[in-house]
Amino acid sequence: MTTVLVTGFEPFGRWTKNPSGDLAVGLPIMLKHHPFTTHGEVLPVSWTDAVPKLRAAVFSYQPDILVLLGVASSAEIRIEVMAKNVAAPLPDNAGKYPQNHGLYRIDGEKPVALFTKLPLESLIYAPSAAEKTPMRQPPISSIPSFDAGAYLCNFVFFHALSEFPDISSCGFIHVPPYAEENPTMGADPGALQEAIAGHIVTIVEAFES
Repeated sequence: MTTVLVTGFEPFGRWTKNPSGDLAVGLPIMLKHHPFTTHGEVLPVSWTDAVPKLRAAVFSYQPDILVLLGVASSAEIRIEVMAKNVAAPLPDNAGKYPQNHGLYRIDGEKPVALFTKLPLESLIYAPSAAEKTPMRQPPISSIPSFDAGAYLCNFVFFHALSEFPDISSCGFIHVPPYAEENPTMGADPGALQEAIAGHIVTIVEAFES
């Protein structure tokens, strides 16, 4: 049976709630009746601890598919195309900075960017997630994104692609904030969970085809 690991992050900065972490907790329950196994893990917003916790989760669950989630100020779901080999001098939740307190390459021996292994065309151009899972909310559109930022989302994304080459379906998806925190571009929690659940089903179908 195909095994999926979904990760999200704890709240940080101005976000008192982080939908990516909530999705990592809720999706294994929502998808439990599907013919694959889903595990979730909430990562700390920490330059020193996020990647070790990801490594431990991958070692524990041995996933076939790794879907990393994070929150971004966007009304759409953003399927990240690439992870940049760069980290910005921004503090984490403990007030710590990446090395040298300046913009730096994550790994000097790696390329300037690594590319997603998720099925981009299927996620962006496929039929509505309503055909994958029963939807009760208006769908949220998904778009390709070429900028995963230079904070922990991109940092974890780059490490995942670099360190787990045997995971043939691995990538990052940015989700909108909740509407209660950003009325302009925020999403309904139920609609967001349904949309990402539909994407997980699409990713599994592409992996198994």
